[in-house]
This record gives sequence, structure tokens and C-alpha cells, in this order.
Amino acid sequence: MSQPPPYNRQTSFSNLQALNPSGQPPGNLMDAEYNAVKTTLDAILANLADIQNDDTTLGNETVGPAQLSSQLTAGFTAPTTWITGKSYTASPASTVLQGTALYICLVSHTSGTFATDLALGKWLLIFDLSTLTFGTASQISVSSHGSNISTNVQTSLNALDDNKAALSHTHTASQISDSTTAGRALLTAANLAAQQTLLGLGSLAFLNSVPATTAIPDQLAFTGVMNSGTLGASQNDFTPTGWSINSILRLVSNTSISITGFGATTDGDFKILQNVGINPITLVGNSALSAAANRIAIGQPVVIWPGQGRILQYDGAALQWRVLSALSADLPTRATKNLRMGNIATYLGDAAPSAPNTQVSIFAEELVLGSPVVGTWKVSNVAVTADGTVQNAANGTDGFYAIGTNAWYSVWVIGNNTTNAVAALLSTLATSPNLPSGYTHFARVGWMRTDGSSHFLKTLQYGRTARYVAASSLPNMASGSGTTTVSVTNFVPPTAAKIAVVLRASSATSGSISVAPNSSVTPFIQQAINANGGNDVIGELTLEGSSVYYVSSGGASTKLDAYGWEDNL
Repeated sequence: MSQPPPYNRQTSFSNLQALNPSGQPPGNLMDAEYNAVKTTLDAILANLADIQNDDTTLGNETVGPAQLSSQLTAGFTAPTTWITGKSYTASPASTVLQGTALYICLVSHTSGTFATDLALGKWLLIFDLSTLTFGTASQISVSSHGSNISTNVQTSLNALDDNKAALSHTHTASQISDSTTAGRALLTAANLAAQQTLLGLGSLAFLNSVPATTAIPDQLAFTGVMNSGTLGASQNDFTPTGWSINSILRLVSNTSISITGFGATTDGDFKILQNVGINPITLVGNSALSAAANRIAIGQPVVIWPGQGRILQYDGAALQWRVLSALSADLPTRATKNLRMGNIATYLGDAAPSAPNTQVSIFAEELVLGSPVVGTWKVSNVAVTADGTVQNAANGTDGFYAIGTNAWYSVWVIGNNTTNAVAALLSTLATSPNLPSGYTHFARVGWMRTDGSSHFLKTLQYGRTARYVAASSLPNMASGSGTTTVSVTNFVPPTAAKIAVVLRASSATSGSISVAPNSSVTPFIQQAINANGGNDVIGELTLEGSSVYYVSSGGASTKLDAYGWEDNL
């Protein structure tokens, strides 16, 4: 309802009386005045009836949230747990929980002992939960759902406890009512192999002692990777971090190193070795430098070239690592066609190098160069010369040195397959030289020997066969009568398969001289070369080691000279 209309006076009776002192007020004016008053009073009474009951109380449902002042409070603060030494206020009233009861503060104070403060009338109990009566579970009724559920909570809980599944049972597989034939068969299978057959699983799903018959239709990935760190020296019993739990070992070394063994693991364990550096790493077999259970079961060293890898598997029965295969191809055999090398001119028209005492020239119609990283490369019409006085460069030596005295130098043809450049190189290394920048391929083609003046001995090589060509100054291996073991290391290179010798017997008819690859060739009829007085005999011996056996009875003029070798290219 709208607000009552305000009362507006209709007539000024004082003015009317002054104008007509003896006359009566007009009735119509009096009625109009009283009607205006009645209209306002009626509206006030109607509005009052809307907000007040007949008993003068506030009308029901007449006050809503909009009618409340923002200054209105609940009369007390949110309840907190009572504590000692806290300031509590009566307005707004602090409310606390103490024990099972709720109290409101009547007198502002700082709390001491609650019982004392309560006795002094500082707190008023609002309600105590301990006085409430709670029914038992048996007094709470439930609607039965059949089975063992009763009509109250307590007996229903008891029924559930009584009928729960036992922790153990003695039922046989056939007594499990909801089982299937296949499920019962799996439970009663005699052993693991029988279960494997029932499930149709291969041995990879079980133990590695079961013969593997399962095909793997998808990719098999080995993802556990460990790193060796940069190795600067050869390793024995090598066990890098993560060796027992990872499969792939990434190897890096700052020089050529060897590894004689790896930490033993479990039978059948696979390890994949990857050379991700720039230097070759050699696996050495059956080395006493590593513990017996850590050694590698190989008959000869295996080189892992940069970019290559090897797969190892641990043999738990033999307690050794076995090399299964290569991850990439080994360096190829250096195939050649019409190879000539040396420091003198050849009958085929090859010119001698300009400085024959320090240079060596190589010629070939075809030559296959190898790279441990990018494969092989066949080059044709090779004609290159290496100079032993040029250091650390193509057509020189592979390091910061010039050729020295009484030493062997391997001779290489090297290639840069980006620029198609082909060059020669001298090195003290037998397996792989230190390549100049940009060169990726190489092939060893022979060896050259220096004398006491750092000059190359005059040598000519066709294919694998090399000969000293200064007949008047062939290297002397032994002289005079007697028996001796002669080292060949100063006369043929370390890769020689055969040595060519000259036996010079004395002029005495009774003098003789013999040479053999070992001392057990007696008499010298197998692999032996014999000469009698007055005769010079030439021949070749297949080397069985780094020495030959010399016997002479021909006097002081009898001697044994070397005149060449056959290289094991």
C-alpha cells in the first residue's frame, strides 16, 4: 500500500469568523474539512493494520533483509575456543566454546581460570551439548532390502560383519561358482609353462630361462642411456654410472684408448656400446688387467671406430662378456689396383720424388679409401707425394714432427670427399693416422724406414711387395759364425707378413749359413733358407713372430742381410 495522503486544510475558519462574527460556519465547508481529515486517518489506520497485529505486536512477515540496518549486529562474535590470558568483551559479546558447552561474555575481562571467571558471573551458558540425548544404532530404523539386512542399523551392521568374505578359504577351483572353465584351468595349471600355454603368451612375458618362441611384431626400443664422460686413459673393470640399469653406453675419449673389461651384471644382459667421439676405442679380450668376471671373451682386439658400435651380452655361465655383432660396418679392406710406392723411379715411368731422401711417392690406378663414419670412397689415378719435413699437414706428417732417425713411418693416402682432394700422409701410427682438417677417408699403402741421418732408405714397393733397392748397402741382420736369435723390427715394418733375406756364405767350401722363422726348424728343411760356402742365396720367410733364427759355420765373412718384405695390407 502507498503512503497515507497528507492532510491539507480546506478552509481557514479564523478568517471566516473575522469576516462574519455573528454568522454560523457554512456546513458544506465543515463537511469538506472533516472529509479531508477522515481520508488521511483511514489511510493511516489501513497501513497500521498491515504492520501491527491486534495484540500490538509487529505484524507477521513484515520485516525482510532490506528493512535491517547495516549497523545491526548479531549481538555476539563468532565462537572460538576459550584460552587463558585473552581479552574478552561484553559488547560486542565474545562467544567461546569450553568443553561441551557454548558461553557468552557478560563482563569484559582478561581471562584467568575459566571456572573462577564463570563463578564471578563473567560468562553465561547458552547451551551444553552434553545434556543432549542421542539414540543408539538399534533405535534407528531402516527399510529392509532383503537378505540379512534387519529393520535397524545395529543388527544390519552385525549382519554385514558376519557375512563378509573370509581372509582365507579352503574352496577348490570347482567350488568357485562364478568362475569360468578357462579361469579354473589357469588356477590349477601344474607350472609356469602350462600357464604360459593356456594364456598363449611367449617366454618374453615370463622368465628368460624359458626358450623364446614369441615374435615381436612391433619395434623393440632400448631407451636407457648412460654416458662415459670424456675418457683420457684406458679403462679396466669399467663400470660407468648407471651401468646396472641402462642398456646404451655412449663412449667418448680424447685419445685412442683400450677397455679391458666391464662390470659384471646378470645373465643375458645386453649392452650397446656407441663411439660418439672422434678417437678409436679398442676392446681388449681376456685381459688380466680386469677381474675374471668382467673380461671380454674375444680372441683379438676389436676396434670401435668413431660412429661405430658393438653389442655385448653377459654370459652368466662363463662369467664373461661376449661381443655379439657390430652396429655398423668395420673399415673395409683397402682394395688397390696397380699400386706403386717408394722414393725411386719405376719401370712403369713413375718419376722419383724431387727430394728422395725425405719424400715418398704413391701411384695407383685405383684405391679404395675407408672412413669409420661415412663409408668407403674409390679414387682413381692417384699420384701423390709426402714430404717428411712438412709437419702436421696433408702431403706431410700427421703431427708436429719431422721424420726422425732409424724409425718406421706408415704411408697413407687420404681423401676429402667434399672437395675431392687426395693427398699423402706419413704417420707413426699403424691403424689410423691423425687426419688433417677436412680429410675423412684414408688407406695405408705401406711403410718407409729412415736411417741415422733421418733419410728414407731407398725402397720400391709393388702391391704388397717392398724391396730395398741399394744392393750395396742392404741392412745387415747378423754376421759371423754362431747361433743367434735376430729381431726383425729394424728391418721390416710391424705389419710385415714375410721377410726377404740374402744369405752370404764364406768362400770356404765347408762354410754354411741357415736362417729359419724359429729355433725348432731342425734340420732347416721347412721354412728355412740354407747356403754353402761361396754362394749367395736369397729367399723369403713367413714370419711367426718378431724374430728369426740364424745359424752360421762359415766364418767371419758370413752374414745375413734383409732386402725387403711383404706387407699384410
